[in-house]
Amino acid sequence: MLLSDIKGIKSKRLEILNNSGIYTPVDLISFFPKRYIDLNRLSDLRKAKEGEDVLILARTEEDVKVSYIKKNMNVVKAKFVYDNLNVYITYFNQPYMAKNIVKGKYYYISGKLKIKNGLTISNPSLYPFTGDTTPIPVYTKLKGLPQNTLVSAIDTVLSSVRLNGYIPKTLSDKYELCEINSAYASVHHPKDMQEIAQAKRTVSVEYLNYIISVYALVREKTKTTKKRKYNADKDKFVQFIQNLPFTLTQDQGVTVKQIISDLDTKGCNRLVQGDVGCGKTAVAMCAIYYAYLSGYQSAFLAPTEVLAFQHYKTAISYLEKYGVKVAFLSGSVKKSERSVTLERIANGEVDVIVGTHALFSDDVTFRDLALVITDEQQRFGVKQRSALENKTKDADVVSMTATPIPRTLALTLYGELSVSSIKTMPKNKASIRTRFIPKEKEESMWKYIVDKANAGEQTYVVCPAIEEDEDSEIVSVKELYKKASSILGDSVGVIHGQLKEETKNRIMKQFADGNIKVLVATTVIEVGIDVKNATTMVVYNADRFGLSQLHQLRGRVGRGEIDSYCFVLSDNESVSTQERISYFCSCSDGFELSEYDFSKRGGGDFLGTAQHGGSGEFDFDASSIRTAKEISDSLLSDENYRKIIGSTVTDNRFEYFKDITLN
Repeated sequence: MLLSDIKGIKSKRLEILNNSGIYTPVDLISFFPKRYIDLNRLSDLRKAKEGEDVLILARTEEDVKVSYIKKNMNVVKAKFVYDNLNVYITYFNQPYMAKNIVKGKYYYISGKLKIKNGLTISNPSLYPFTGDTTPIPVYTKLKGLPQNTLVSAIDTVLSSVRLNGYIPKTLSDKYELCEINSAYASVHHPKDMQEIAQAKRTVSVEYLNYIISVYALVREKTKTTKKRKYNADKDKFVQFIQNLPFTLTQDQGVTVKQIISDLDTKGCNRLVQGDVGCGKTAVAMCAIYYAYLSGYQSAFLAPTEVLAFQHYKTAISYLEKYGVKVAFLSGSVKKSERSVTLERIANGEVDVIVGTHALFSDDVTFRDLALVITDEQQRFGVKQRSALENKTKDADVVSMTATPIPRTLALTLYGELSVSSIKTMPKNKASIRTRFIPKEKEESMWKYIVDKANAGEQTYVVCPAIEEDEDSEIVSVKELYKKASSILGDSVGVIHGQLKEETKNRIMKQFADGNIKVLVATTVIEVGIDVKNATTMVVYNADRFGLSQLHQLRGRVGRGEIDSYCFVLSDNESVSTQERISYFCSCSDGFELSEYDFSKRGGGDFLGTAQHGGSGEFDFDASSIRTAKEISDSLLSDENYRKIIGSTVTDNRFEYFKDITLN
């Protein structure tokens, strides 16, 4: 079954799903509701405060009409009665809502309450009273895809497809898990709120078991008897380190020694983690030079072309003076230039090849690839990293990440993989101060941004959405771009994931060259380049991001010697949100933030590209991870299970629930 087989999902709507990370029927049913409306927990409107989310049951008092304010704007306004109080609801540019509201009927109304100038709820969710009090799922809106079409498509998959789960009934019963198909059905159509928790836990454990098993098999595959011998001239290597334009920090020095020890003895399969700016790239250059002194090739992989090209220039500055030949390969390299580069790689004229996913291509052949270094390793799927590593069966591997992984998750996913942590920062690194900006201070913040632009400094402005949505209070890129342009004119740029790769690269280059003073963006800039002149980071709707993601964004500034600021904004007044944001503002240590975020939100943010689409939050908490690890350890002793899991990751495939049955 394909998504295009589903009624109502054709070309444009299929593209909308794909852009949201939904490619398969399993991805679609894994698009969980972002929340549920519990009809058994009604609000007391007399005690509600301004801006509070409320749920009430009220009756319409009069016929509803559409009022046209101007040519392209209309409003639907309806009067309801709740416990002798008049409550007005309004919908902007949704004239069809007038037909959905019938005089004299009762409706559940869910939305944000405004008290000034009368009780008003704008653009609420509205549900006719039927006497049924089962929870109502609420999904993240996908612009251009009506909610009823999305729900209908999900229901089609639930009724047409049967998942053949990986966890047998004996273990499901032992750990109090549901049957996997029942779990997915309960997530989308729960009987009560209690059922949701068990269903989501089941789906989470099933998926985590799969991921843990995949990592275990990949580790086994790379854990071969060491065949490659490094015979580097140690004196030349020491001279290289002494000639660096800076002194390695203590943690950098320890990490280099650990990598060299791995290469010389058991082989290297090491994760290097550390905050942005801690010097992981310098460590990578040391490892590459050691491989070069031993007569071997290295590959340095980055998730974006802009970052890969930055690493290419860094490699040239570090290594070319010592005779190391460096080449660059990406999807935008011209065909003629690519052919020459491929020939040089194959015959050994190139010592270091730096690039993007283009290094995975079948036509890339190495003469003697010994060392594979992956930057921001969590941005690549298992199949992608394995595709490169499989180009040589005994490659040594160094994976780098600026998103420190919580200890529990690291031990579970990576097992015997060695982990190096770089916590000490270079002495000349600029400081970054983080401040929460309340609504009343927002305009003052923009004046600060203008002053910085006039002084020649640059600013990132990040928000979670691309398009404006009247039904949502999420700030969009397009909305902020208009605002910034009205203030700063042509010196403002915009970048987001829907732009073509060459367009994104061009915009990032303009920003790096200083031609753009303020760059409005989504999180596509989270893994970016060093722009030493960028001194201000602004994040709208900060509550929509995990702390590790916020920390990554914060790390985009303070790359030079100028002290920098990170400003975070959020209208979410919940206690838990305010606590998280306050902690983020007070803590600049990525390791501490990752542990705090894991304890509060679970491990979803750290699994990154391991997730297979959808917006719903799986329960990747410590308990689910431990359960999944115990199940995986038990099942991996079964040869048949190993074959089933193995079939999903061989031949460059990585397909969760590859085995489905049509009903």
